[in-house]
Amino acid sequence: MVSIFKPRPAPLDIEALKRDVTLAVVGEVERVLSGNRPLQSPSRASVGAYAFENPLDYRVAQSPRHHPHAVVTVDTLRRVADLYDVLRACINHLKREVAAVPLSVVARDGADDSPATAAAIEECRAFLEVSGGLGGFGRRRSHFESEILEDLCVVGAAATYWHETRGGRPHQVLAVDAATIKPNVDAYGWPVDEAPYEQWVQGVRVAEFSAAELRYDGIYPVTYSPYFKSPVEYLLNTINSALRADDWNRNWLTDGNIPMQIIGLPPDWSVETTKEYTDYFDALLAGDSGARQKTKFVPGGFNILQQHSRKDQDFGEFELWLLRRTCAIMGVSPASIGFAGEQYKVSQENSQGLTTAFGVGVVLYFLKAFYDELWRRLGHPQLETRRATAQEEDAESRARRMVALVQSGLKTINEARAIEGDDPVAGGDVLLLPAAIVPFDPLLPTAAEAGREEPESNAAPRLHALRQWEKKALRRVKDGNAAACGFDSNHIGENDRNNVLNRLAVCATADEVRALFREVAA
Repeated sequence: MVSIFKPRPAPLDIEALKRDVTLAVVGEVERVLSGNRPLQSPSRASVGAYAFENPLDYRVAQSPRHHPHAVVTVDTLRRVADLYDVLRACINHLKREVAAVPLSVVARDGADDSPATAAAIEECRAFLEVSGGLGGFGRRRSHFESEILEDLCVVGAAATYWHETRGGRPHQVLAVDAATIKPNVDAYGWPVDEAPYEQWVQGVRVAEFSAAELRYDGIYPVTYSPYFKSPVEYLLNTINSALRADDWNRNWLTDGNIPMQIIGLPPDWSVETTKEYTDYFDALLAGDSGARQKTKFVPGGFNILQQHSRKDQDFGEFELWLLRRTCAIMGVSPASIGFAGEQYKVSQENSQGLTTAFGVGVVLYFLKAFYDELWRRLGHPQLETRRATAQEEDAESRARRMVALVQSGLKTINEARAIEGDDPVAGGDVLLLPAAIVPFDPLLPTAAEAGREEPESNAAPRLHALRQWEKKALRRVKDGNAAACGFDSNHIGENDRNNVLNRLAVCATADEVRALFREVAA
């Protein structure tokens, strides 16, 4: 595995030095042209302001495992994320959601289909598919993303080290323990230009990194600290309550001293008599499950003093409330992690969609920013990452929607067939209207416009045919074609047909087409 630490200097080789300098210059030129040169961080002199109130607290040389002013250490956050099963289920579900969303590399300009862009896309796809490109030797992309998301959800930030070739292009992208990375700020709280990041291992500072060497990013930034906030920090009280409630219930089951049932005996029985009868009753039923179902006769004076009132564990509602709070912070619906009964006004299927839209959305945006930077470092700033989260409409739902559109008269049979990619059928260009509904046609002229009334039996079919012809001409104009087109209908006379064809030949806009058919219909 390639070490992220600086190697020991090798003996000077003049030819190798010339080659390295040349490659470094070429790589720097590529980086500048691609817009990937990191900007200089602001300083007190340039902006005239402090970054936050206590910059010296974050400038002190100390391990980042315990952030200044933080309640707990990073080790505690990781421990509770493993101990509280509901939180662990939420984190694992987010990982599964991300893994299930397809990733595609496309051109930022949708019209860019040049061979150079196609070759760049293939190069980026190959970088994703080759083992070891992301995460190092023996790692797949799914392993790399899982490591990144674990730190993102628990620590609050993710750190990646760019292992570059001598030409300045990424050779590997390695996931680094984000808990070992400390943002290096000056006395005013602004990032240090030369080395904005430090790495601390076992309480010792072992390395410094520039912004071009290390990427440190999160999803919950704050103005009062250079560190990102962890969602687990928001759940500390909830997790503490949930673990204590779980311990209480477990202790009740294992260490409790409340018997299953207490039965009062006749008041004149002695302690010895009570013990003898208890032993007799236990022996009578021990090892014989069939005998337990039969009626038993006991002396008079027996009465049940206390019935078992705890068939379910205590704090049931409280534990469900803690679960809902955890799911709300993590952006996961309870149904997505197996609590199918925790539904309110949405179905379980809709809850799965809500997790995709809300919980995993911010994580996908984080990964998109990372991959877009990777493409820029590879020298292809014209590319971007897209991950489709929209679910395709299933065949049954699409069929019901098409039937409803045809039956309501909003689309003809042939229009619905065209959407499905099928050929038109004879008679399929006529709108089907419900028998109990009277259609309102915008082409139907008023009495003032017409000046006379046509018989309804002749006017309605003719107006409907003209309406269909108008829609056909408007579609041609919308597609950039000439408006002139034929239309076969027995309800349009020969004179009207020739008149419309001749005038359509000179119509150039949709408004002109509408005006033409409005005049003919009148």
